[in-house]
Amino acid sequence: MELNDQILEDLYEWIDQIPLSRQKKRIERDFADGYCVGEIVKHFLPQLIDLHSLTPAHNLQQKLANWGLLNHKIFSKFGLNVPLNITQNICNAKPGYIEVFLYNLRYKIDEKLNELEIKREHQQKAKNSPRNNNSSLNKIKVPTQLRIEYEEKVQECLQQAEEIEILQAKVRRLEHLLELKESRINELTDKLDKYRPTGVSAESSRLKNNNKNSVIVS
Repeated sequence: MELNDQILEDLYEWIDQIPLSRQKKRIERDFADGYCVGEIVKHFLPQLIDLHSLTPAHNLQQKLANWGLLNHKIFSKFGLNVPLNITQNICNAKPGYIEVFLYNLRYKIDEKLNELEIKREHQQKAKNSPRNNNSSLNKIKVPTQLRIEYEEKVQECLQQAEEIEILQAKVRRLEHLLELKESRINELTDKLDKYRPTGVSAESSRLKNNNKNSVIVS
């Protein structure tokens, strides 16, 4: 597979946008040991790779070991397979091979990102479904200001209810005191009647006293 100038230019721009630990000098040598390839995967799909499993290398054996790990444990997760003869040519920094590989790697990464995005959209739709919404009404987040105002109103209602209870208790106490006073008045009236002549009520006694006073005055 040969890449035309437009594709290569677009590919180089894509690589330049990715932060790599090495300064880019010659692309076939920069990516020969596979470490920067691992950094590209880490940049787009960080959950798929642990860079500590790769070792920057200069000898061919370690380079092939890195590519073997990438091929079997990382690339397989998004459907990319690199034949051994291709990895050998890449490790030997033969011109033209790394560009074709990176072109295919970019395509597979884009596919995986689209797959993950579709999966996230499905999960979001499932969360927003009416059935799920009904089961999670109590989990709806209320804005902080509204929650504060609500709590203030609740406290205000509780305080008013407490004041009403206190007033009702005072009314009950006053009613009880009134009953006690009425009972005491009745009790004293009964005792007073015991000291009066038989058949003479307190009212008739009062009338007699008034008559006497009027006679004296006349």
